[in-house]
Amino acid sequence: MQHAFAARFLLLQHLHAGHQSLAFRVRDTLLQQDAALKIGRSGLEDDDRTLAEFDALRAIDLPGVAPVLELGFASQGDLLRAHAAAHLPTPTHALLPRPFLVRAWIDGPDLLTWARQHHPAPQDLHRALASAALTLHLLHLSHLLHGDLKPQHILLPPGGEPTLIDFGLAAQTHDPTAGGTPGYLAPERLRGLPASPHAERFAFGVLAAQTLLPHLHIPTEQPLQPHHLPTDLPLPQRLLRALRALLHPDPLQRPALDDIASELIADLDTPQRHAPPPARPRRGAPRHRDHPQGRTPPPPRARPNAGA
Repeated sequence: MQHAFAARFLLLQHLHAGHQSLAFRVRDTLLQQDAALKIGRSGLEDDDRTLAEFDALRAIDLPGVAPVLELGFASQGDLLRAHAAAHLPTPTHALLPRPFLVRAWIDGPDLLTWARQHHPAPQDLHRALASAALTLHLLHLSHLLHGDLKPQHILLPPGGEPTLIDFGLAAQTHDPTAGGTPGYLAPERLRGLPASPHAERFAFGVLAAQTLLPHLHIPTEQPLQPHHLPTDLPLPQRLLRALRALLHPDPLQRPALDDIASELIADLDTPQRHAPPPARPRRGAPRHRDHPQGRTPPPPRARPNAGA
């Protein structure tokens, strides 16, 4: 049985139930297309990440970010139907109107699933990571942080660009209240410092290493460190240095993500020279720009079979 929601959407598939929100795949009967719907659960406007996500994304127009289509407020009847569709207990108290947002549906696996189950060619994997790095770089230039960067929040649609989703923890740069996921939090975040583009560069370094190295263990009790990367990696030497630089414990030593995008695609059209067991020199690491401006390379295009 398909439950109706807000007189326009059919709840097709329950995706997630968390403390802050319920998420569904829905059918928009007006536009005749699928979409993703997220319903806030906190009931407190100043504590509702659904409103924060809409506010953060409404002015963002980037090809690598899933666009938000609509914001509304769910009635008590809508909320009861959503609980039923998610097989959650019926609330015994009165339900206040809750905000919901609708974003474009991205039909594809997340980055890690794509890398491990679809076995893309190395050049396709590098291009996908480069595209995601450039999107994140442009997001930072817009003074916005994703807030919870990890492979599960990057989707690979068939024949399309890697797309960032789930901005429920999105924040302005240097927001002290921004959250995250253990294992992807930079060392300074664990010391109580606010979120920053430098901290998200660290998170990108973790997800890039995790994607490129299937057997790499990501610790959750402490940050991944450069020396945790094996010394005999089958990666170009420049790329290995770039990954280590992203994991540097000093935030100011982490390279800008447009430089990382360039490193990821630098060797695609030339024979690769893999790294010998290194003495971990720091010379030659990608240059750092604290506030990157100016040159922005064109986004690398994924091959048509990237999400297949």
